[in-house]
Amino acid sequence: MNKTSGEYSWFGGSMPTHEALKKVGAIIERPNFYPYMTAKGNLELVCKIKGIPSTKVNEKLELVGLLDRMNSKFSSFSLGMKQRLAIASALLNDPKF
Repeated sequence: MNKTSGEYSWFGGSMPTHEALKKVGAIIERPNFYPYMTAKGNLELVCKIKGIPSTKVNEKLELVGLLDRMNSKFSSFSLGMKQRLAIASALLNDPKF
């Protein structure tokens, strides 16, 4: 979303918006991942897309209580599990916010 009026700054105004957004983690209400891929596979793909190492995938799955389901397909998850996977995805790059 682009501003229409007023002033704002990201992290003291010292970086472009694109770079600042890399420090923000967010999810949507109904997350959508590839249904035929596993939880771990989906998060590894997110890492590849974001250009970040996939070394924290297991850590984030454990944080949201899905480590034991890391090899389960996304299509088998309940809505709550899907939302927790989205939270793990948003936390992969350890955002400031």
